[in-house]
Amino acid sequence: MKKSILMIVIFISLFSLTSCNLLKNKYIVKENGVDITILEEYKEHMLVLEKMPVIHFDYPNVRIATNSTNALVTFVQNDPYQFSDAFSKHLAMYDAEQIIETRVEERTEKGGAKFGKDYLPIDGGDKSLEKIIIATLDDGTRVSYTFRTFTSGGKVYYAYTYVENIKISLELPLMAVDNNGKRKLVLLPLPYDTKYIVGSNIELDSLLKKDIYLDNTTEQYYHFNYPTYLKTKSLEKDYLISETTKWYEKHCNLHQENGQNVIEYLGVKFSIDFNQTKLNSATKIEEPAFQIKYMGIL
Repeated sequence: MKKSILMIVIFISLFSLTSCNLLKNKYIVKENGVDITILEEYKEHMLVLEKMPVIHFDYPNVRIATNSTNALVTFVQNDPYQFSDAFSKHLAMYDAEQIIETRVEERTEKGGAKFGKDYLPIDGGDKSLEKIIIATLDDGTRVSYTFRTFTSGGKVYYAYTYVENIKISLELPLMAVDNNGKRKLVLLPLPYDTKYIVGSNIELDSLLKKDIYLDNTTEQYYHFNYPTYLKTKSLEKDYLISETTKWYEKHCNLHQENGQNVIEYLGVKFSIDFNQTKLNSATKIEEPAFQIKYMGIL
Protein backbone atom coordinates (compact mmCIF):
# COMPACT_ATOMS: atom_id res chain seq x y z
CA MET A 1 0.00 0.00 0.00
CA LYS A 2 2.77 2.44 0.97
CA LYS A 3 4.63 1.51 -2.20
CA SER A 4 1.54 2.28 -4.33
CA ILE A 5 1.05 5.66 -2.64
CA LEU A 6 4.73 6.46 -3.16
CA MET A 7 4.48 5.61 -6.86
CA ILE A 8 1.39 7.84 -7.24
CA VAL A 9 3.18 10.75 -5.55
CA ILE A 10 6.23 10.31 -7.80
CA PHE A 11 3.98 10.14 -10.89
CA ILE A 12 2.11 13.31 -9.91
CA SER A 13 5.39 15.12 -9.22
CA LEU A 14 6.86 14.09 -12.54
CA PHE A 15 3.67 15.10 -14.36
CA SER A 16 3.65 18.50 -12.67
CA LEU A 17 7.28 19.14 -13.57
CA THR A 18 6.73 18.03 -17.15
CA SER A 19 3.58 20.15 -17.46
CA CYS A 20 5.40 23.23 -16.18
CA ASN A 21 8.17 22.71 -18.70
CA LEU A 22 5.64 22.28 -21.50
CA LEU A 23 3.77 25.42 -20.51
CA LYS A 24 6.94 27.48 -20.17
CA ASN A 25 7.55 29.43 -23.34
CA LYS A 26 10.79 28.72 -25.14
CA TYR A 27 12.48 31.82 -26.44
CA ILE A 28 15.42 33.33 -28.28
CA VAL A 29 17.08 36.62 -27.35
CA LYS A 30 17.37 39.53 -29.77
CA GLU A 31 20.28 41.60 -28.52
CA ASN A 32 19.43 44.79 -30.41
CA GLY A 33 15.66 44.56 -30.37
CA VAL A 34 13.65 42.93 -33.14
CA ASP A 35 12.56 43.88 -36.66
CA ILE A 36 9.13 42.96 -37.97
CA THR A 37 9.41 42.58 -41.73
CA ILE A 38 8.77 40.15 -44.59
CA LEU A 39 9.24 36.42 -44.08
CA GLU A 40 12.87 35.31 -44.37
CA GLU A 41 12.16 32.75 -47.08
CA TYR A 42 10.51 35.45 -49.23
CA LYS A 43 13.47 37.84 -49.32
CA GLU A 44 15.31 36.40 -52.30
CA HIS A 45 12.07 36.45 -54.30
CA MET A 46 11.04 40.05 -53.66
CA LEU A 47 11.23 42.34 -56.68
CA VAL A 48 12.56 45.36 -54.73
CA LEU A 49 14.04 43.97 -51.53
CA GLU A 50 15.68 47.21 -50.37
CA LYS A 51 12.25 48.87 -50.16
CA MET A 52 10.59 46.25 -47.95
CA PRO A 53 8.92 47.56 -44.76
CA VAL A 54 10.79 47.14 -41.47
CA ILE A 55 9.16 47.99 -38.12
CA HIS A 56 11.75 48.04 -35.36
CA PHE A 57 10.81 47.22 -31.77
CA ASP A 58 13.54 48.74 -29.62
CA TYR A 59 14.22 46.73 -26.47
CA PRO A 60 17.75 45.35 -25.94
CA ASN A 61 17.90 41.60 -25.28
CA VAL A 62 14.20 41.20 -25.88
CA ARG A 63 12.91 37.63 -25.68
CA ILE A 64 10.67 36.31 -28.44
CA ALA A 65 9.05 32.89 -28.83
CA THR A 66 11.01 30.37 -30.89
CA ASN A 67 8.05 29.97 -33.24
CA SER A 68 8.12 33.66 -34.12
CA THR A 69 8.71 34.60 -37.75
CA ASN A 70 10.00 37.80 -39.31
CA ALA A 71 6.41 38.86 -39.95
CA LEU A 72 4.79 37.64 -36.70
CA VAL A 73 6.70 38.17 -33.46
CA THR A 74 5.46 36.86 -30.10
CA PHE A 75 7.06 38.33 -26.97
CA VAL A 76 7.60 36.02 -23.98
CA GLN A 77 9.28 36.00 -20.56
CA ASN A 78 10.44 39.61 -20.58
CA ASP A 79 10.59 41.83 -17.52
CA PRO A 80 6.98 43.11 -17.50
CA TYR A 81 7.82 46.64 -16.33
CA GLN A 82 10.69 47.24 -18.73
CA PHE A 83 8.82 45.65 -21.61
CA SER A 84 5.68 47.70 -20.93
CA ASP A 85 7.73 50.90 -21.03
CA ALA A 86 9.34 49.84 -24.33
CA PHE A 87 5.96 48.90 -25.81
CA SER A 88 4.45 52.21 -24.72
CA LYS A 89 7.33 54.09 -26.34
CA HIS A 90 6.93 52.04 -29.52
CA LEU A 91 3.19 52.77 -29.87
CA ALA A 92 3.84 56.45 -29.22
CA MET A 93 5.46 56.74 -32.66
CA TYR A 94 1.96 56.53 -34.19
CA ASP A 95 -0.49 59.39 -34.33
CA ALA A 96 -4.01 58.67 -33.11
CA GLU A 97 -5.34 58.83 -36.69
CA GLN A 98 -2.96 56.03 -37.71
CA ILE A 99 -4.53 53.53 -35.30
CA ILE A 100 -7.79 51.62 -35.63
CA GLU A 101 -9.01 49.39 -32.80
CA THR A 102 -10.40 46.20 -34.31
CA ARG A 103 -11.11 44.39 -31.05
CA VAL A 104 -11.65 45.73 -27.52
CA GLU A 105 -12.75 43.33 -24.80
CA GLU A 106 -13.10 44.10 -21.11
CA ARG A 107 -11.53 41.79 -18.54
CA THR A 108 -12.63 41.93 -14.92
CA GLU A 109 -9.53 41.92 -12.72
CA LYS A 110 -10.52 41.09 -9.15
CA GLY A 111 -7.75 42.04 -6.74
CA GLY A 112 -5.92 44.09 -9.34
CA ALA A 113 -4.62 43.59 -12.88
CA LYS A 114 -2.30 40.61 -13.29
CA PHE A 115 1.07 41.93 -14.38
CA GLY A 116 3.86 39.38 -14.37
CA LYS A 117 3.88 38.04 -10.83
CA ASP A 118 2.24 41.17 -9.46
CA TYR A 119 -1.32 42.46 -9.21
CA LEU A 120 -1.63 46.21 -9.76
CA PRO A 121 -4.65 48.28 -8.68
CA ILE A 122 -6.61 49.65 -11.62
CA ASP A 123 -7.48 53.33 -11.61
CA GLY A 124 -11.22 53.90 -11.46
CA GLY A 125 -12.40 50.30 -11.40
CA ASP A 126 -11.51 46.68 -11.97
CA LYS A 127 -11.42 46.40 -15.78
CA SER A 128 -8.49 45.95 -18.11
CA LEU A 129 -8.87 45.97 -21.89
CA GLU A 130 -7.66 43.33 -24.32
CA LYS A 131 -7.08 44.91 -27.70
CA ILE A 132 -6.11 44.24 -31.26
CA ILE A 133 -5.15 47.40 -33.09
CA ILE A 134 -4.08 48.08 -36.67
CA ALA A 135 -1.50 50.79 -37.28
CA THR A 136 -1.17 52.19 -40.80
CA LEU A 137 2.25 53.57 -41.67
CA ASP A 138 2.63 56.66 -43.84
CA ASP A 139 3.17 54.54 -46.96
CA GLY A 140 0.08 52.40 -46.33
CA THR A 141 1.81 49.39 -44.74
CA ARG A 142 -0.34 47.85 -42.01
CA VAL A 143 0.90 46.40 -38.70
CA SER A 144 -1.22 44.54 -36.14
CA TYR A 145 -0.71 44.60 -32.35
CA THR A 146 -2.28 42.28 -29.74
CA PHE A 147 -2.07 43.16 -26.03
CA ARG A 148 -3.88 43.87 -22.73
CA THR A 149 -3.75 47.33 -21.21
CA PHE A 150 -4.82 49.15 -18.04
CA THR A 151 -3.98 52.25 -16.04
CA SER A 152 -2.55 52.06 -12.52
CA GLY A 153 -1.38 55.05 -10.52
CA GLY A 154 -1.87 57.26 -13.55
CA LYS A 155 0.45 55.14 -15.72
CA VAL A 156 -0.64 53.04 -18.69
CA TYR A 157 0.66 49.46 -18.67
CA TYR A 158 0.81 46.86 -21.43
CA ALA A 159 0.75 43.11 -20.81
CA TYR A 160 -0.13 39.75 -22.34
CA THR A 161 -3.80 38.85 -22.74
CA TYR A 162 -5.33 35.94 -20.87
CA VAL A 163 -5.15 33.67 -23.91
CA GLU A 164 -1.99 34.79 -25.72
CA ASN A 165 1.18 36.82 -25.42
CA ILE A 166 1.80 40.26 -26.86
CA LYS A 167 2.24 40.06 -30.63
CA ILE A 168 3.23 42.29 -33.51
CA SER A 169 2.50 41.17 -37.06
CA LEU A 170 2.92 42.59 -40.54
CA GLU A 171 0.16 42.33 -43.13
CA LEU A 172 1.43 40.52 -46.25
CA PRO A 173 -0.89 40.90 -49.26
CA LEU A 174 1.19 39.63 -52.18
CA MET A 175 1.19 39.60 -55.96
CA ALA A 176 3.35 37.43 -58.24
CA VAL A 177 4.80 39.24 -61.26
CA ASP A 178 6.99 38.35 -64.23
CA ASN A 179 10.24 40.30 -64.29
CA ASN A 180 12.24 39.57 -67.45
CA GLY A 181 11.10 35.96 -67.45
CA LYS A 182 11.72 35.46 -63.73
CA ARG A 183 8.91 35.12 -61.19
CA LYS A 184 9.07 37.73 -58.43
CA LEU A 185 6.83 38.90 -55.58
CA VAL A 186 5.61 42.35 -54.65
CA LEU A 187 3.59 43.58 -51.68
CA LEU A 188 0.31 45.38 -52.31
CA PRO A 189 -1.03 48.42 -50.47
CA LEU A 190 -4.56 47.76 -49.20
CA PRO A 191 -6.70 49.85 -46.85
CA TYR A 192 -7.73 48.41 -43.50
CA ASP A 193 -10.51 45.80 -43.65
CA THR A 194 -9.85 44.93 -47.30
CA LYS A 195 -9.97 41.16 -47.73
CA TYR A 196 -7.29 39.58 -49.90
CA ILE A 197 -6.65 36.03 -51.09
CA VAL A 198 -2.99 35.96 -52.10
CA GLY A 199 -0.67 36.20 -49.11
CA SER A 200 1.57 34.19 -46.82
CA ASN A 201 -1.30 31.70 -46.42
CA ILE A 202 -0.36 30.30 -49.84
CA GLU A 203 2.74 28.13 -50.15
CA LEU A 204 5.72 30.00 -51.54
CA ASP A 205 6.34 27.30 -54.14
CA SER A 206 2.80 27.78 -55.48
CA LEU A 207 3.20 31.56 -55.67
CA LEU A 208 6.37 31.15 -57.70
CA LYS A 209 5.23 28.41 -60.05
CA LYS A 210 1.47 28.59 -60.57
CA ASP A 211 0.36 31.02 -63.27
CA ILE A 212 -2.98 31.64 -61.57
CA TYR A 213 -1.17 33.88 -59.06
CA LEU A 214 0.49 36.06 -61.69
CA ASP A 215 -0.66 39.67 -61.95
CA ASN A 216 -2.37 38.98 -65.30
CA THR A 217 -4.40 36.04 -64.00
CA THR A 218 -7.97 35.65 -65.21
CA GLU A 219 -8.88 34.82 -61.61
CA GLN A 220 -10.06 37.84 -59.60
CA TYR A 221 -7.29 37.51 -57.03
CA TYR A 222 -6.31 41.14 -57.49
CA HIS A 223 -9.86 42.45 -57.56
CA PHE A 224 -10.81 43.63 -54.08
CA ASN A 225 -14.22 44.25 -52.55
CA TYR A 226 -14.27 47.66 -50.89
CA PRO A 227 -13.30 47.72 -47.19
CA THR A 228 -15.93 46.20 -44.93
CA TYR A 229 -15.87 49.07 -42.45
CA LEU A 230 -16.78 51.48 -45.26
CA LYS A 231 -19.69 49.30 -46.34
CA THR A 232 -21.12 49.42 -42.82
CA LYS A 233 -21.45 53.18 -43.33
CA SER A 234 -22.80 53.19 -46.86
CA LEU A 235 -23.16 50.84 -49.81
CA GLU A 236 -23.25 53.69 -52.30
CA LYS A 237 -20.62 53.07 -54.97
CA ASP A 238 -19.64 56.75 -55.20
CA TYR A 239 -19.01 56.86 -51.45
CA LEU A 240 -16.87 53.69 -51.50
CA ILE A 241 -14.80 54.99 -54.41
CA SER A 242 -14.42 58.45 -52.87
CA GLU A 243 -13.19 57.20 -49.48
CA THR A 244 -10.84 54.61 -50.99
CA THR A 245 -9.47 57.18 -53.42
CA LYS A 246 -8.66 59.46 -50.48
CA TRP A 247 -6.73 56.63 -48.81
CA TYR A 248 -4.58 56.01 -51.90
CA GLU A 249 -4.02 59.74 -52.39
CA LYS A 250 -2.77 60.02 -48.83
CA HIS A 251 -0.58 56.93 -48.70
CA CYS A 252 0.38 55.89 -52.24
CA ASN A 253 0.67 59.06 -54.33
CA LEU A 254 -2.42 58.32 -56.41
CA HIS A 255 -2.18 60.30 -59.65
CA GLN A 256 -3.10 60.16 -63.32
CA GLU A 257 -0.86 58.84 -66.08
CA ASN A 258 -2.13 58.54 -69.64
CA GLY A 259 -5.73 58.52 -68.50
CA GLN A 260 -5.37 55.83 -65.80
CA ASN A 261 -5.05 55.91 -62.03
CA VAL A 262 -1.54 55.09 -60.83
CA ILE A 263 -0.28 54.37 -57.31
CA GLU A 264 3.21 53.83 -55.89
CA TYR A 265 4.24 51.48 -53.11
CA LEU A 266 7.64 50.26 -51.91
CA GLY A 267 9.42 51.15 -55.14
CA VAL A 268 6.78 49.62 -57.41
CA LYS A 269 4.17 51.27 -59.66
CA PHE A 270 0.64 49.90 -60.04
CA SER A 271 -2.48 50.97 -61.89
CA ILE A 272 -5.73 50.93 -59.97
CA ASP A 273 -9.26 50.76 -61.40
CA PHE A 274 -12.01 51.70 -58.96
CA ASN A 275 -14.84 50.80 -61.35
CA GLN A 276 -14.83 46.99 -61.10
CA THR A 277 -17.11 44.36 -59.55
CA LYS A 278 -16.46 41.17 -57.62
CA LEU A 279 -18.57 38.47 -55.99
CA ASN A 280 -18.67 38.83 -52.23
CA SER A 281 -17.71 35.36 -50.93
CA ALA A 282 -19.87 35.79 -47.82
CA THR A 283 -23.06 37.21 -49.34
CA LYS A 284 -22.66 35.66 -52.84
CA ILE A 285 -23.66 39.03 -54.27
CA GLU A 286 -21.76 40.92 -56.96
CA GLU A 287 -20.42 44.12 -55.41
CA PRO A 288 -18.44 47.20 -56.43
CA ALA A 289 -14.71 46.47 -56.33
CA PHE A 290 -11.32 47.84 -57.37
CA GLN A 291 -8.51 46.15 -59.27
CA ILE A 292 -4.75 46.56 -58.89
CA LYS A 293 -2.39 45.81 -61.78
CA TYR A 294 1.40 45.69 -61.78
CA MET A 295 3.13 48.26 -64.01
CA GLY A 296 6.83 48.09 -63.12
CA ILE A 297 9.64 49.31 -60.89
CA LEU A 298 9.77 53.02 -60.11
